[in-house]
Amino acid sequence: MSYAMGGAQRHDPSAIGHEMYKRLRIAFVVGLTVLLCDAVVPFVLAKRVAQQREIVSDIESNTRHFNRLLSAYKDAETGERGFLLSGRPEFLSPYTSGRQIIDTLLPQLSGLTAMLQPAEYADLLELDRQEAKYQRDQIDARRAGRAPGLEDIARGKNLMDAIRIRIGAIVERANARVAVASARARQLEAWSRWLIVIVTAVDVLLFSATFWFAMRLLRSEQYAGRVAEVANEYLLAEGSLRYEAMRKLEVHADKLNQIIEMQTALTQTTSCLEDFLALVVDRMLSLSSADGAVIEMVEGDELVYLAGSGSAADFVGLRLARGTSLSGLCIAEKKEMIASDVANDPRVNREAAAKIGAAAVMVAPLFRTGEAVGVLKILSSVVNGFDESDIQTLRLVAGLLGAALADRLAIETNVALLEERSRALVALGQQQQLLHSITDGIPALVAFIDAEECHQYTNRQYSEILGKDPVGKTIRQSVGEEKYLVLKPHIEKVLSGSAVDFENRLETLNGSRYTHGHFIPQFDEAGRTIGFCSIAWDIHARKEQEMKWQSRALVDQLTGALNRFSLIDAVEQALARQRQLNDGGKLAVFYLDVDHFKCINDTHGHAAGDTVLREFASALKSAIRASDILGRIGGDEFCILADNVGSIENARRIADKVLDQVRAIGVDKTGLPPITTSLGIAFIGGGTLSAKEAIELADTALYEAKQAGRNRHAERSVSLV
Repeated sequence: MSYAMGGAQRHDPSAIGHEMYKRLRIAFVVGLTVLLCDAVVPFVLAKRVAQQREIVSDIESNTRHFNRLLSAYKDAETGERGFLLSGRPEFLSPYTSGRQIIDTLLPQLSGLTAMLQPAEYADLLELDRQEAKYQRDQIDARRAGRAPGLEDIARGKNLMDAIRIRIGAIVERANARVAVASARARQLEAWSRWLIVIVTAVDVLLFSATFWFAMRLLRSEQYAGRVAEVANEYLLAEGSLRYEAMRKLEVHADKLNQIIEMQTALTQTTSCLEDFLALVVDRMLSLSSADGAVIEMVEGDELVYLAGSGSAADFVGLRLARGTSLSGLCIAEKKEMIASDVANDPRVNREAAAKIGAAAVMVAPLFRTGEAVGVLKILSSVVNGFDESDIQTLRLVAGLLGAALADRLAIETNVALLEERSRALVALGQQQQLLHSITDGIPALVAFIDAEECHQYTNRQYSEILGKDPVGKTIRQSVGEEKYLVLKPHIEKVLSGSAVDFENRLETLNGSRYTHGHFIPQFDEAGRTIGFCSIAWDIHARKEQEMKWQSRALVDQLTGALNRFSLIDAVEQALARQRQLNDGGKLAVFYLDVDHFKCINDTHGHAAGDTVLREFASALKSAIRASDILGRIGGDEFCILADNVGSIENARRIADKVLDQVRAIGVDKTGLPPITTSLGIAFIGGGTLSAKEAIELADTALYEAKQAGRNRHAERSVSLV
């Protein structure tokens, strides 16, 4: 609408104001939509970055799992090869420890579906089964005096190479995923930075457009006041929302950056333990809304404050009983805990909380190799002083800190011990008389050897035990060429400036003895290595005791029956005794297992399976004669050796009694439906069967019993083989 005034045409101000007000409302809706996007999109990108870094951390952790498995295979192979070549039982120690680690780690791989396909896992299990059987067969053959053939050696190498190739391929694939996830995280971070720039530019344009519309509306006489009011409200509302969104985004980004910086600092810092701990607790004050932070570590039945900041800074050294504190409960249950109101929470040690001035407490466990070794705790002087963001921050920092802190404590302890020993030995070297008086009273062989590998000093025990004084002689001259070649790598390492610990066999006046040696480098004021101190402790009694313990490891720990190797040895002796006496004595070998045991494990879990095996073994012991021998072959498979059984009828009576005793296992003992067993009998009246052949004959009979319907026995007889 328009009208003439003074010969000029003017627009109706009411119509202009109404139109401008309409446009301003549209601009407000658009601005609010853009503002919401500004707040949501950067947060989503930051969350995606954290997810990518968590993926990297998980894959790297799983990769260490596979590397440890590969190391265990190497240990087992080394132990087996050493025993096959030398025939000495002590070489089986690394084989045994390696196999134990393999048997522990392999079942855990089934859960790593992100890294390991089911077909790959099944392939790896099959290769492990073949390798384990090959190694056991080779060890049994070597014990029997048979050296391995070239074909056996080649087969073992091929199996081990196949395992290495498969694990290597899995690790390589995991490393590729780490690279992709890391690149993705960096790309998302770059996008986030660019997005902030773009968002800021859009906001400037939006504010400019709003201002322009407001000015136009102010020129309208009818709507000037309303336009100004609406524009001001819009600008204030949008400015407040924008400020809050930017503040949250900045806080979130700052927390992520500080956590990343903390992770880097924890892995790279070389400062003392106190500074290391102070770094963590100080950072927690800036990362959360806490008034104080503290690190508590387990010492026996107590928790000790090792570091504190804020309200807890003056309480370092405070001790709490584990059983009466929220921290102790956190360690026992291995999960985060929060007491929003300390005064009304019975889990909290209220006396300690009152001393520190804490009204709310939140704790998270610190783990090392799966064990809780301490807690990270934050404190607030206000009831309900923590929010969800604080919980997530505490959980993330505790996860990063756990292993690093525990390892750091071990490193600090070892460094302190080494420094103390080094200072003591340097002082002894400077005061020769004091050195003699002290080291002559130490029950160890002590010597100082210079950079030319020449003995400059030995204590009294050195010459008394070895029967010679090597002062003035080199190590090569003192111990001989063969022994020197064994010690040479340790000598080179210590002369390069690194301490060395090792075990060694030493020829003394009392014969060969096991010793534990320490080579500690000595330096001049310029930092050059001038030689090293050698300390050798006699550990012969401990080593002999360890070998005795190994030789006594004959019993299966779960069921109390003989283990596989002990049972095979017992069957071999019984067969040898039968052949030697040649008196017509007869023996029987029973092979049996729990019917449908796999279903019990799969349905009710391994704990229920263990309970069934214990009750099953107890029933077998009550069914057999006092002179009979019970052994566990593996899993749910057992063998019974009945010597001097007399006749096949007597063997059948024993088998029937076993079947009845197993059926009588009460439901109250296992908590499961009744169980049954199938049993194979190998009745041996003579011949030249080996223990392995006798057990395999009984296993064949067991297969026939299962084919006939289970819960029964079948038999095979041998008179002349």
